[in-house]
Formats: sequence, C-alpha cells, structure tokens
Amino acid sequence: MSFAGDCKECQRLSAEYEAATMEWFRVQGQLRVAEYSREKESTNRIMAELSLIGSRRHALREAAEKHEIELHPRTATARSIE
Repeated sequence: MSFAGDCKECQRLSAEYEAATMEWFRVQGQLRVAEYSREKESTNRIMAELSLIGSRRHALREAAEKHEIELHPRTATARSIE
C-alpha cells in the first residue's frame, strides 16, 4: 500500500494495518503451536481469530484504497502507471 506521508488519515490507516498484520503473524505462530500440540479446541479458536484479523486487514486495505482514490487521486494514478 502506498500512502501520502503528510496525510493524517493515511498515517492512521497505515498504523492500523501494520498493527493488524503484526497481530496476524503473532496469532499465526500460536496456531502452529496449537496444531503441533494437536490441541483441537485451541486450533479452532485461533483459526476463528485469524479469520477476524484477516477480515479487519481486508477492510483496512479497502478503506486505504478508497481514501487514496478519493483524496489522493494523483498518487493513485501515478502508482498505476508504474
């Protein structure tokens, strides 16, 4: 994702996306441990959590793209040319 550096909304979306991504990797590690330990309940709970995090990341990506198109159209156009 590309963001305008001085835009507060871009900074907020970027920070939230980064936090969600870090959380996804952390929980993914927990899933591997649960699967290795053959803990079915934990595995199912963690998979549900990963799904929620994935949905949040997807929504943040969509919000960032919408924001970029609406408020930074020149940046979005320039990026699509590259």
